[in-house]
Amino acid sequence: MHTNIDEIAADTFRFSAFIPDVGPTGMTFNQFLIRDDEPLLFHTPATANFSRWSPRRSPRSCR
Repeated sequence: MHTNIDEIAADTFRFSAFIPDVGPTGMTFNQFLIRDDEPLLFHTPATANFSRWSPRRSPRSCR
């Protein structure tokens, strides 16, 4: 698995991971992080993958 991290706007980042083992052609999962006083991690893949992307902070900071 390879993950790209791109700043798509000021203080807004996209984590994009291509997983080749999913389906016949693979699948791309995206997460978005907004850096702020209270950061927001917007998680789009299956919940089983959340721990891979979650900052090591309190749950409140990931809202």
